[in-house]
Amino acid sequence: MARKALSQTKKAQIDQEKHDLLMARAVIRYQQELAKPDSEKRDGLQKDKSWISVEESDEVVQYTVEIASWGHPLSQRRLKEHVDHILRKRLGSKFPSDSVGVNWTRHFIEKHSKRLHIYTAKPLDTARGQAVNPEANARYFDTVENVQLRGDSGKPIAPECTFAIDEIGFQPNGDEGFEKVIGAPGKKLQYKQQAGTHKNTTVLITVGAGGVALNPAIIFKGLAYLVCWKQDNPANAL
Repeated sequence: MARKALSQTKKAQIDQEKHDLLMARAVIRYQQELAKPDSEKRDGLQKDKSWISVEESDEVVQYTVEIASWGHPLSQRRLKEHVDHILRKRLGSKFPSDSVGVNWTRHFIEKHSKRLHIYTAKPLDTARGQAVNPEANARYFDTVENVQLRGDSGKPIAPECTFAIDEIGFQPNGDEGFEKVIGAPGKKLQYKQQAGTHKNTTVLITVGAGGVALNPAIIFKGLAYLVCWKQDNPANAL
C-alpha cells in the first residue's frame, strides 16, 4: 500500500534534522583535527597563504580610493608596487623576490569589488583638478540657484529660457583613453590629472530645459578657416 505523501512542513522538518545531524558530525570532526599535534597532517584545514593581512588590505583599499578622488588613480602596476613595498618592509628577506605575483592585483580588486573598480582613465588637466575644492563648489551652486530662482527680474527663469551646457576637452597625449586605473565603484568616469600639452580640442553640447538641443560646437586652434572643416559633419557642428 502506497504511503501518504508528506506535507511540505514535514519534509522541511526532516531536511532540517538531517542538516543538524551533519553539522554536528562536522563540528566533532573539526575539533578532532584541531586537537592533532602540529607534526600530524590535519585534514580539511588549510593555512591562509595570503601575504597581506586584513588590516593592510583595508589600508591599501582606503589609500587607493582616496588618491583616486584626488585625480591620481593607481594603475594595477602601481598598486602592485605599493603592496610589494609594504610587504618588504614588514617581512624583509622572507618576502619572495618575485613579489606578490603577476595576477595578484586582479584578484585583489575582485576580492574588494564592492570598494574598488577598474576604469579607463579620462584625462584631467592638473590646473583644473587643483581648482576644484568644496568651497568653490559651494559658491558655484549657490550662484546657480540664485540665478535660476531670481534671474528673471526676481522671478524664476522659464524652462524655455534655461539651457545647460557641457564641454569636454581632448588633449593629443597619445595614450588618452587607454590606461586602466583603479577607483571607487559607482562612477561613470575616473579622471587622472596630467600635464598634457597646450593644444586642446573642446566640444560644447547645449540642451534646453524645454527639450531644444543646439548644434554642437567644436573649438580648436587653426591658422585659418578651411571650408573642408564642415564636410563629413552629420551633427552639423559649428
